[in-house]
Amino acid sequence: MMRQILAVPATCVGVLAIAMGPLAAAEDVLFIGNSITIGQDNVLPNSASVNNFNKANVTDEYNKIGRQQTWGYGGVPGIFKSLATHASYDANVSIDAVGGQSLAQRFNNTTQLPGFDPGATNDYDERIYIMRRPTWDCVVLQEGMSGANSAAYTAYRDAATNIVGAVHNSTYGNPLATIVLYETYAYPQSTILGGGTYQSLEAMQADVRNANAIVASSLGRNTVVAPVGDAFMNAIALGGASNNPFGHAGADPNPYDNGFVDNPGTFDLWTTSDGNPSSTPNLHASKFGYYLAGLVLHETITGYDSSAFSATYAGSTAQALGISESDAKYLNWVAHTTVSPGPTAISVALTGGNHLEMAFSRRRADVSYIVQGSNDLAEWTDLATNPGTIGQPVTFTDAVDLATQSKRFLRLKVSRP
Repeated sequence: MMRQILAVPATCVGVLAIAMGPLAAAEDVLFIGNSITIGQDNVLPNSASVNNFNKANVTDEYNKIGRQQTWGYGGVPGIFKSLATHASYDANVSIDAVGGQSLAQRFNNTTQLPGFDPGATNDYDERIYIMRRPTWDCVVLQEGMSGANSAAYTAYRDAATNIVGAVHNSTYGNPLATIVLYETYAYPQSTILGGGTYQSLEAMQADVRNANAIVASSLGRNTVVAPVGDAFMNAIALGGASNNPFGHAGADPNPYDNGFVDNPGTFDLWTTSDGNPSSTPNLHASKFGYYLAGLVLHETITGYDSSAFSATYAGSTAQALGISESDAKYLNWVAHTTVSPGPTAISVALTGGNHLEMAFSRRRADVSYIVQGSNDLAEWTDLATNPGTIGQPVTFTDAVDLATQSKRFLRLKVSRP
């Protein structure tokens, strides 16, 4: 839970804030996951072949040892690296990912690899040769879609615990490495409309959010959640992204082509096909979704304000992905308000009618904004819950007349359920 509180007496203004600050800058960042981290490689314009994006600047740990392949992956780590470069943040970025595999499979991987001979055995133990290194400053863990939910979180928790144990190994690893849990996104095929079981995308995201919170709490110190899925929901709630990937009334009559053209006013966060008939439609993100994921992870790890990327479009990461300047600015803003959810420009004034008036902005859909009032700073009463409209300025006028009340305080509580 994040909380910011503003307490305002009738005669003066004071601020009390409690919030999570940015992480310390990391130098060596490792991403562990599956195709959600790798990205998509196909000819669809909406995908932009994300898994090849900026791969020259990402070290593919799994494919470089004992293998003959000269190719590697870029994916979300490639987007992260590109953003870091534009933010003048010096990061060495690596990926350890295999499509379709869970974190447990990554941890338990001991594959015979030709040409690899660490001492007396040819067994390649991923726990030793990738995860357990003293160089990692930050390790990002992305669990598979089927495991990052409240019904199956125990396997996620156990695998994450094992990986963190290797990363924090006091002899061979880095006990101070930051662990970032990549909160994955809900996807359309998980809903009843798409043949799944969840009532809505929001319902699945709440489940995923809860599972990640449980795992983060279990891992304890040096662990933070990167709210990628929450950013997806915010992008939809605030109007820029489509809330119906299966089709749009009026604006786009074709239910399966919306994301392939950068239509003004709306875009899909998921691909509608990955070119493989056996794959689940709408499971992987579009270029918009992957860019948003990269932004959220980058701000979570570095603390760099994503909205600052809007200052320059030419040569930017978004432009390289084929995202328009207006859509890039929107996604930059959504990422920042998701990672740093506190209201901006909070102000309190005394109206002509002797009433306190609070103004702020409701920036997110997945947090609660509660205006509270008190006469003594000891007992507080809820005055309004989620007033106004998401993404718009809110003005709240207190009913208490200061002509009859000598002391009056207002505060705004912002919390994530």
